[in-house]
Amino acid sequence: MSTHEIDVCSETVNSVVIGWEKAFGSFWAHVYLAGDGSGFPCPSLEIGGDFREVKDPAIVIDFVRPYAHVPEDLADILTADAETEGICDLPAILGIQEGASTAYDLDEADIPF
Repeated sequence: MSTHEIDVCSETVNSVVIGWEKAFGSFWAHVYLAGDGSGFPCPSLEIGGDFREVKDPAIVIDFVRPYAHVPEDLADILTADAETEGICDLPAILGIQEGASTAYDLDEADIPF
């Protein structure tokens, strides 16, 4: 996972973070607004937190543009992050699956009927 914090454009924004998530194969962005009550680590606004949701860095860049000063080379940086890190499908799939319940012995359980 790559993470880049970029400069915010006003004091109404606490932080803007953008990057590439290898496990989801998606670009992502989090915007933390001042005084919205969401509290860290919950972002006020987010995009790209799902499996293969955002494949184009321009989408997350446009998403954060109202809240931060976007460097001219940010698309190139994010594309290089994605190419370097690649995609790892299996952890993302396992991360969204329900875990199997633990085994239990019914021989010792009280039957309610």
